[in-house]
Amino acid sequence: MARYPIAEWRPLAADPTHQPLMDKHDGIVLHTMVGNLAGTDSLFHQDGYTGTESHFGVGADGTVYQWTDTSRTADAQLDGNSRLLSIETADMGGPFPPWTGSNVPAWTKGQLDAIARIVAWAAKTHDFPVRAMENSKPGQRGVGWHRLGIDSSPPFQPGYRVRGGEHWSTSVGKACPGDRRIAQIKSEIIPRAQAILQGAARLDLSQDLTPADNSRDDTVGHALRILPRVPDRFDAMGARLDDIEKKLDRLIDLVKAL
Repeated sequence: MARYPIAEWRPLAADPTHQPLMDKHDGIVLHTMVGNLAGTDSLFHQDGYTGTESHFGVGADGTVYQWTDTSRTADAQLDGNSRLLSIETADMGGPFPPWTGSNVPAWTKGQLDAIARIVAWAAKTHDFPVRAMENSKPGQRGVGWHRLGIDSSPPFQPGYRVRGGEHWSTSVGKACPGDRRIAQIKSEIIPRAQAILQGAARLDLSQDLTPADNSRDDTVGHALRILPRVPDRFDAMGARLDDIEKKLDRLIDLVKAL
């Protein structure tokens, strides 16, 4: 069993082992909900594991739900279900502006923080690289987005499914997760997840990262535990780490002088 310890576990049926086991874990794919987290959660629970579902859902404030154990398949990517994990993300209601068509608003700061941490945890847990997928071909590994496996109209337009790529949807021309969010995957999600993993050399991301003793604010470990639900702590933690780095630099200079 593989469950992200920060997520709220919300299985879609009494038997969460209903779904087949994953064949392998080549990466994770990002989606947009065309809705909010509560509405999507309700929709998924209507049909349980017999309908469409995702492994994770991320609300506008960074709240994370997990509907499917990552050792099991979720029916979000059609031909890619047996090898790819999935994250659905909210895009409607406050704080998002009204939108239509493919003009999906950008992810919020809370969502960016939460998604990056899910990606980092999943990559560490299931041993796939944190890099952008180029297409939906079976050999591709890393972080992808739904449009890579969606046919364009006319077919084989840039940014959509290429020849030989897996079909990740029966829809044609679907923009999921939208231009803004695809840009954020490359410019923000992947760099953040990489930074988390680089900083995890001294930490075990498989540990229970549930917020614990809020009276203790004196360790990096505790700060990392509460970051997913209190995204603004990134700024405070960054300032603290900068201060530590400066002190270490001064200490190194003193040692060299001695």
